[in-house]
Amino acid sequence: MQKKKIITIISIILLVLGCSYIASSNILSKKSDKEITLSKAELKRFTEAFNADEYKGFLEKTFNKQDEIDWDVMLCSENGLVKEVTDDSEIRAYRRIKCKDRIPNVLYSVNKETLTDYIKKYTGRDECRDDTLTSWIYIDEFDSFYSEHLASLKNTYTCTVGKRKGDHYVLRFQVNSDSDKHYGLFADRVISFTKSDEDFLMESNAIQWDDHCDKEHCYEVKLSRVQFNEPIKLITYPAELDGRVSIILTKNNRFLTELKMSCEKSSWKETHLIKIIDVGFFDFDEDGVKDIIIIADSEFGKQVLLYSTGSLSTFIQRNEDSFEPEWIIDENTMSKIGGDFTVESMKNIFSGIDGVYSSYEECYTAIAKKYYFDIDWNYWKYNLIYADDDDIPELVVDHPGFFMSLYTYENGHARCLMNHWGYGMGGNPGYQYAPGKGIYHAEDGSMSGSYEEYMSKRAKGELVPDYEIEDAEKYHNCTEKEMTDEEIIAEVNKIKKYRFEQIEGTMRFEELMGSLNGAED
Repeated sequence: MQKKKIITIISIILLVLGCSYIASSNILSKKSDKEITLSKAELKRFTEAFNADEYKGFLEKTFNKQDEIDWDVMLCSENGLVKEVTDDSEIRAYRRIKCKDRIPNVLYSVNKETLTDYIKKYTGRDECRDDTLTSWIYIDEFDSFYSEHLASLKNTYTCTVGKRKGDHYVLRFQVNSDSDKHYGLFADRVISFTKSDEDFLMESNAIQWDDHCDKEHCYEVKLSRVQFNEPIKLITYPAELDGRVSIILTKNNRFLTELKMSCEKSSWKETHLIKIIDVGFFDFDEDGVKDIIIIADSEFGKQVLLYSTGSLSTFIQRNEDSFEPEWIIDENTMSKIGGDFTVESMKNIFSGIDGVYSSYEECYTAIAKKYYFDIDWNYWKYNLIYADDDDIPELVVDHPGFFMSLYTYENGHARCLMNHWGYGMGGNPGYQYAPGKGIYHAEDGSMSGSYEEYMSKRAKGELVPDYEIEDAEKYHNCTEKEMTDEEIIAEVNKIKKYRFEQIEGTMRFEELMGSLNGAED
């Protein structure tokens, strides 16, 4: 009986101790879940960590979730993943895929398994696809990615504030800028991650694009379902920040491009916009895509800048600096065309109902009017050519000796096949077409050698090469067809037998209008 009492007492003591332990554990857990502001010493440690090659790339671009991380940017860092290729078999395989006779630059590679381990380390996800690196080429034979370009990341950062909740961190970083800019491309970053042992599992990096913006002239708009399945955000920064207006485009908080906001007043002077008057979105170039219209004050009076966004996605893929306006209307030109500096007036001048036209005559008339309204309207010449085997001609818009554009009419819309393609310098005498065959030709000759290409249309976009010829003897197939060298040469020789004519403008605006009206009649 006494023994049972002792056991019961011991059980009660253990139960009380256990409950106390659980209670204290819960208290500790609640304490660890409390949000804590990081100390200056901790901020300094994170500043050092995120300026190291291991982590710096994560601050370069926005990612809203792990599968949006740009791993191409991470390979810009000198983090030991990338090596220079010296193996001849790898170089030959890369040249074959790129249709190159030689590689002028160093060729870099990263092993897919190595990249997979690297991705897993910072995301916890064990996956690496063949298209994980968008600007690199994957070659299955060597299970590696290859590129001729490896940039370095120049931005440095300072961690200004941070909070921790358990192992989860949210840090704000400021870009260290010589000009003390903290907006646009130099806006602050807010990065989130979970600390796992000694590594950081990345979650998101949000660039604070809205900091210091002109909220009155920021817009979200859907330009095109084909190019962008989500709205584009246009963010304006006032002239007070830097002496000039600047505008960027983002999508889902990710940077797309900057709009060029200066225009040549003469060969030696550029004018900068100093105040936005209005912004509009409508299709002014008859391609079925909403375009961007900026109306602003400049150092030389009011200006209208018209940005044709039909080629915007292609421009972004090429990673070029700033998206230039297609047309600029100054006060002198506006007085000639009888409009005023409002979006509604621009809609009336650039006629068309959402870019849909009942005939090619109506469509081409509207396109030609845009060039007629250009500051350099007197330089443009026009032509109608029959490049395909249908009854619809293509419209040539030519600035003789400098550049030209080529349009075709498809399903009620204009489609641009050549958008301001340059010629007349650098050994390029211009462009040719084979009437009724849908084939186009370009050549370029210089002291270093000659280059030719035969082009055609694809399902969308501008003309693309089918076959390339270097120095009259090296033939390359750029189609998706599998062809032997002999078949490529035979196909090119067949094309060469076609009759080719020069693509050039031969008519003034009034003559073109007469031809189109005559075609309508």
